Amino acid sequence: MTTQETPEPFRCSSFDMITIWAVRDPQSSASVVPGVSGYPAYSAGMTVNENPIHLVYRVPKSNYRSYAEGGLLFYNLYSSPTEIATDSTYIYVEMILP
Repeated sequence: MTTQETPEPFRCSSFDMITIWAVRDPQSSASVVPGVSGYPAYSAGMTVNENPIHLVYRVPKSNYRSYAEGGLLFYNLYSSPTEIATDSTYIYVEMILP
């Protein structure tokens, strides 16, 4: 007896679409996160005024699990990731890290 299986579509995410976008700074009113203040743009070597650090990742909706099957799903053992903003193209996810 021969069994023929129906092929399943393959879905995967791409990590090159993740960007560290911002860092929470309670001393700043500037923000690159839509609709939220106190999140200036991230740049390597910048001074961070808070510990633990709050990083915001920008991910295209087309590559985020809530909007796309097979999209990225964030996990953090320290604190649950939080979707803090969204626009027509991107999701902004905050991760708190020690």
